[in-house]
Amino acid sequence: MKLVREITEKVIAARQKAKIKLRWPISRVIIASDTNLNLEDFEPIILKMCNAKKISYEKVEEKLVIKPNFKTLGPKAKDKIKLIFKEISAIKPEKIQEILEKDGKIEIAGVVITKEDLIFKKEIPEHLVAEEFSKGVIYIDSKLDSKLISEAMSREIIRRIQEMRKELNLHETQKIKAFVQCSSEFRGYILENKEFVEKETRSRIEFGEGGDFIKDWQINGEKVRIGIQVPF
Repeated sequence: MKLVREITEKVIAARQKAKIKLRWPISRVIIASDTNLNLEDFEPIILKMCNAKKISYEKVEEKLVIKPNFKTLGPKAKDKIKLIFKEISAIKPEKIQEILEKDGKIEIAGVVITKEDLIFKKEIPEHLVAEEFSKGVIYIDSKLDSKLISEAMSREIIRRIQEMRKELNLHETQKIKAFVQCSSEFRGYILENKEFVEKETRSRIEFGEGGDFIKDWQINGEKVRIGIQVPF
């Protein structure tokens, strides 16, 4: 369970890096480790705590990229830096690194370049966010497709209705009617997850004006008005 807690903490840290709220679902967590972790029995717990749809165990391919060290390359290359990197882009980074390791220099666009002039860096695919842990590296997929966004927005609606229930001091079993006024796009999100929203909020969702207790909310930049009618 110690490892499960560590993985969960690292996923949450990666979410914070990507600015993805915990109540927003993510498509997958990737665990890259040289150790056989035997986590199959704990996967349901990890998925629930991390609000993720899937766990996969695989190595993530890193891409070697080259960037200029302006401090040393600038004075010698002057206005040729763009030309140099245009020529560099036509050569595999691994090849340039190999030449520099072997010869200590390489001539590009008439400029002699040394190891100190270039910065070699390994990068992961841009939609992945990484966090190291004791057994390797944890990645989350930060790309949210339309289905995940729909679920995320529905969870935001659930949170607001639940807050309004608390303000009304309603018993958790008390059923209510919730009137929602929002854009057609946001309405689509709710309709896709209507049964889930109604179950989580003990409500019947209707669209339009109504309710005795009404509040305006900003949800992900969208104005949403919710009205609560009790009893129902």
